[in-house]
Amino acid sequence: MPVQPAPTECLFGHSQALTPRPCLLPSPSAPRRTPLAAGIFSNVLHLGLLVTFVFGAGWGVAGAGLATSLSHWVALAFLLTNVLGRGYVK
Repeated sequence: MPVQPAPTECLFGHSQALTPRPCLLPSPSAPRRTPLAAGIFSNVLHLGLLVTFVFGAGWGVAGAGLATSLSHWVALAFLLTNVLGRGYVK
């Protein structure tokens, strides 16, 4: 995905000082639905796994951590298959 500098500046926080620096935003032609779909699917999966592991299996904090980890790995796999499948990376 090509990246172009934005005409505006962003504020990056380093400890207490905010430093204005140029932002890098995705190009206007970049696909936006794929990351959105991955995020929504990941959050719904996380909620389902969270309920299953924490309340169903009774694993508590370990179940919450496992649910978070699994949902992020699934989102990463989804995004990687999309990026590699569409030929963005060769």
